[in-house]
Amino acid sequence: MSSILDGVRNTLNQLGHGKDNISLINEAYTQIKGNWNGNKTKSRKNWELRFVPLPTDTGKHKRGHGSNAEVPLERAFASVFNEDKNLWNQMPVASGLVENSNKDRRRAIDLVYRPDTTKEEYEFIELKVANNKIDTPKDATIEVIEYALLYLFSRQFMTTIGYSTNNEDQPILGASFIGLRVLAEKAYYENWKDHTFLTSDELNNVISGFIAGLSEDLGELKIDFKFESFPTSFICPEINSPELDTKVKEALRKAFISKKTYICKSH
Repeated sequence: MSSILDGVRNTLNQLGHGKDNISLINEAYTQIKGNWNGNKTKSRKNWELRFVPLPTDTGKHKRGHGSNAEVPLERAFASVFNEDKNLWNQMPVASGLVENSNKDRRRAIDLVYRPDTTKEEYEFIELKVANNKIDTPKDATIEVIEYALLYLFSRQFMTTIGYSTNNEDQPILGASFIGLRVLAEKAYYENWKDHTFLTSDELNNVISGFIAGLSEDLGELKIDFKFESFPTSFICPEINSPELDTKVKEALRKAFISKKTYICKSH
């Protein structure tokens, strides 16, 4: 076994192609459980809220490099909000669940956001830039659904895996709400012509139906999905240093707090 997610993406890629979508989510979830070796994870870092700063020299620039801008942008957002203690980045989700899986050691949620610090509610954010030519909003959506299924799996087998809601570094495992988000510049969505994939409303109906059918007690947990975009005026800045100037910080903060639900026109 090379990954806890072996076979899962192939299953999720069939969403919206005429099959029963809730059954497909169930199948993907069952695949995750079947891929697990049943042992405690060798990593205690999964689901920890953490801040990974920008390196001394990112070597990355916005223009002409496509998806390479996403890591510096993600870390820049985390840096801007670090003092607020409500935005984290690079949260590991699967390390140590399968023996010698290099893929799973690298699996992490781009950004984790807590909109209201008085509530145990979080957003899993898959961050994209307009110049990304590697994947589509569908690919990003499937990735964030994979994280959601790993999250549900982790809650179901929390004790056996070695997690605990009493761990101050893993409060997210006791969340009452998880928002699944694809967040991007508006231009990222413009060339998406996949009419077969599910709309946000359809995805939410599928997610709700799947959770309702689970036998596990998840308490009051609710999950929803949204495509989100930055304001039209926001353009990902060049980020090639951990020292962000005041203008860049202000632009990043304003863009993030102004993010809005995006209705994909191709649907």
